[in-house]
Amino acid sequence: MFLISTNDLMKILTVFTRRIGLLFFSFIFLFFGIVIFSLFYLIVFKDIFGFVMTIAVFLVLINRPKDRLFFLTMYVVVAVLEIIGSVYEVWSWPDTAFGVFPILKSHNPPSGISLFYFLLDIGCFVIYTQFNSKTWKRFKNIRRQLKSQII
Repeated sequence: MFLISTNDLMKILTVFTRRIGLLFFSFIFLFFGIVIFSLFYLIVFKDIFGFVMTIAVFLVLINRPKDRLFFLTMYVVVAVLEIIGSVYEVWSWPDTAFGVFPILKSHNPPSGISLFYFLLDIGCFVIYTQFNSKTWKRFKNIRRQLKSQII
C-alpha cells in the first residue's frame, strides 16, 4: 500500500504553489509592464503605430496560451534592444508607419515593434511544420505518449 504523509504532501503543494505563483507573478508583471510602456510611448511620443502593434501582440497571444510568458519576455527584450539600437543610431524608424501611413504616427523605435519578431517566429514554425510534417507528427505522438504516462 502506498501512503503519502502529510509532510510530503505539504512539500509537494509548496513547490507547486511557488512555481505557479512565480509564473503568475511573472506573467502579470510583464503584461502590465508592457501595457504601461506602450501607453507611455502613446502619450509622451504620440506612438500610435506602436500602440496598435502592441494590441496586435496581445491578440496574437490570445491564441497561444502556452507561449505567453515566452513571448511577453521576448517583447521586453526586443523593446530594450530596439531602444538601444535607436539611441546609438544603428537604425532608425520613420515618423509614420513604414513611412506610408500618415495616420499612424510612430516613434523611433515603435513600442510594439516586437510584433514583427513574433510573426517571424510563428511564420518560421508554421513553415517548418509544413515542410517537415512527418517529423512534426512523430514529435506530437511522442509528446502525447509522454502526457498519457504522466497522468
